[in-house]
Amino acid sequence: MNEQAIVAKYENGILSLAIPEKNQKRIKIKKSL
Repeated sequence: MNEQAIVAKYENGILSLAIPEKNQKRIKIKKSL
């Protein structure tokens, strides 16, 4: 994994903690794809 991908995952983790509703919608979208 490159550094950018790790940073992106870290930032997404923080965002998902701050905005769980938005994250849940994303997960549903990913599952439906």
